[in-house]
Amino acid sequence: MSLSAKISQVKDRLVIDYSFENKNVNSIYLWDVMTNIAGDEQIVDPALAYVFWEEPNTVRVVRAVLDEPPNVHPVVRELPFVRKVSGHEIVRGQISFALPLQEYSPFYSPASQFKPVKCESVHLIIGWIEHREGMVLSERKVGGQTVLALRGSWPRPAQHLAEKILPVSEVLSVRQDDFDRRLPPH
Repeated sequence: MSLSAKISQVKDRLVIDYSFENKNVNSIYLWDVMTNIAGDEQIVDPALAYVFWEEPNTVRVVRAVLDEPPNVHPVVRELPFVRKVSGHEIVRGQISFALPLQEYSPFYSPASQFKPVKCESVHLIIGWIEHREGMVLSERKVGGQTVLALRGSWPRPAQHLAEKILPVSEVLSVRQDDFDRRLPPH
C-alpha cells in the first residue's frame, strides 16, 4: 500500500489532498467515507476527518475506525463507511478544515476550553483492510448517496494503517477536558 499527500492553505481552510494506491492484486476496503449531520439528516462529508494532538507539536488527522474511549459508551458507535479499492487501483481523497484547527472525535461533545499549540507537522492516517472471513459488506443510503458499510467480526488486526507525515505551520486548539488521543486500533 502507498499513501501520498500534500497540504495547502486555501483562504481560511487547511486542505489535505491524498492518494492511496493498492499495490496488491486483491481488492481492499479503505475506511475513508466520513459522515456528518446537516440539520437532522446524516450526510456524507467528504471534507471531514478526526483530529487529535500528538505531543509535542503534531496534528494527527485520521480517517479510520477508532476505539471507544474508556468510560464513554455511545448509544451508536460511529464507524466510517468504506470504499472498495481494486488491485493496483489508485484512489484520491481530500480533507478540508476550517482554521484555526480544533481537536475532533465523534465520541465527544464540543469542548469549551482550549489551549493553542503551535504545530509543525501533520500525521495523516488512513485505515484499510483486506477482505476477511466474518466481514459483512452492505450498501446503505446516506443523505441520498449509496455507501458501503463494513460490519461484522473478524480476526485481528481490526485494520491496517497507512501513514504519512507532512510539514505544516498551524495552530491547533487542544482540548483541556478528558479526551482520548490513542492511535486507532490496528
